[in-house]
Amino acid sequence: MIPASKPAFYASYVPGYVRRYLARSFHAVHLLGPAPQLEDDGKTPLLVCMNHSSWWDVLLAFYLDERFLKWERYGVMDEEQLRRYRLFNGLGMIGVDRSSLRGAREFVTYAESLLKGQRRALWLTPQGAMLSPYSRPIRFQPGLAHLAERLGCFYMLRVTLHYEFWDDKQPEAFVAFAPIESVQIREGFSRRAFLHEQEAAMESELEALLAAVRQRAPEAFLPLLTGRSEISPAFDLFRALSAKLRGEKYVSDHSSLSTPKWKDRLR
Repeated sequence: MIPASKPAFYASYVPGYVRRYLARSFHAVHLLGPAPQLEDDGKTPLLVCMNHSSWWDVLLAFYLDERFLKWERYGVMDEEQLRRYRLFNGLGMIGVDRSSLRGAREFVTYAESLLKGQRRALWLTPQGAMLSPYSRPIRFQPGLAHLAERLGCFYMLRVTLHYEFWDDKQPEAFVAFAPIESVQIREGFSRRAFLHEQEAAMESELEALLAAVRQRAPEAFLPLLTGRSEISPAFDLFRALSAKLRGEKYVSDHSSLSTPKWKDRLR
């Protein structure tokens, strides 16, 4: 296992860099539904569970936490992947050996000591691997239930993510938050039942996000971050100059130039 390492200079430099990097890489980041709301007691940890379908999940999680939660954040990555991308270790990522039972036990023990009685958030991808958002049924690794039992008391937040191309050269990122739950582990706690409950909830929430994305209705989402809409610097400069010579307004966004369907034009 690779413990988290958070150099002090990361706090002042990395958030802005991640925000700019996402803006360069995506046409927009869209939020479906309300942002997370939590009045915490200053000592109860937060477990954040996401579906995992893309390399981008780590950076998007960092951005979302920085924008909405602002907790002392940690996350989980495959140990071998974290050795390859050591930059993520400075973001609070913990490297876990997912190939052995020993690695799982080591992580749960470490996470308990890191979180218990602390106002800290741990971002998890409990599916344990990158999977298509359309893969069904959703299944979680048992480590989540073991950690929940160890903590005894925590807040739970589920986040669903999806990426898709719409009308622009750059992809769109879509996010939805479930309401934050306060969890108290009682006597007779069933790890299996807890996992099934969380799996079913995330599957339902992910279906709702995918259904909204399929509608291709930007007005249903709140834009969190808007990047540039471009084809290439040279071609976009040519388009801008041509528009100016024609006395027209230059519009870089491609979706705003879509021709209405003939039925819509008759209304």
